[in-house]
Amino acid sequence: VLPPGEVPPGAVVVRIAWPYNLTAPAGAARLLVFATAEHLGCPGRIAEGSPSWGTLAHGMAVPTRLLTPSLYSLEGLASCGVPRERIALAPHGVSPAAYAPLDAEQRARRRKKRGW
Repeated sequence: VLPPGEVPPGAVVVRIAWPYNLTAPAGAARLLVFATAEHLGCPGRIAEGSPSWGTLAHGMAVPTRLLTPSLYSLEGLASCGVPRERIALAPHGVSPAAYAPLDAEQRARRRKKRGW
């Protein structure tokens, strides 16, 4: 982890923070910002001094993309004027081994134990 503001030349900067900040630090070759949109609308807050969502449509000095975990958020970000080609979809993963459904007998035992 680098101290704030120190970016090696040519680095890809990944931001996972709120409020969202679309300003690329000096020296960055690319910027990737994790973002979500609620209610199919534009995210409510953007960092002070940060470019607006629509700025992504007109190009920026540093190639910038948004990373979002759902099609729902992708649609919301697109409704803000962000071009779809600037939004990458990376769904949250779930391990089927860890979250496999219980068989009928196991469900019945657990429900009985909990008084359901």
